[in-house]
Amino acid sequence: MVRVDTNTITIINLYKRNVNSNGDVFEGDQIKVSSDFQRGDEETGVWDKKRKQGFIDSLQKSFPTGILTFVKDYGRATAYQDNWVTLDGGNRFRAMRDYMNDKFMVNDVFYSALEPDVKAAFNNIIVPCQWLSI
Repeated sequence: MVRVDTNTITIINLYKRNVNSNGDVFEGDQIKVSSDFQRGDEETGVWDKKRKQGFIDSLQKSFPTGILTFVKDYGRATAYQDNWVTLDGGNRFRAMRDYMNDKFMVNDVFYSALEPDVKAAFNNIIVPCQWLSI
């Protein structure tokens, strides 16, 4: 049986839930970017810097960017303790994470150098997400 929940989550909350985002401990379900379903590895994916910059620019301009889809298999013995894994949207998820970790600039500005109000606006962009429980 598959249960599907669709909701929205802010970029900052996605970032905090990412298992490898910044070393902070998140109390609750974490999300692993990499999975058997995704191309590329956990760190790099398949998008180059230009593609990541374009995606972040689209987010900042409020363009539609698609839904992120996560999955958790509750049929396995340890699934309640396992992380969610990315079924669709790994490169978009990595782009958000990497931008917030200052791995690239957008419009010649690193995330950490954004004005506080611009950073707050970015952090609170709403991202549509779909959660599949198997």
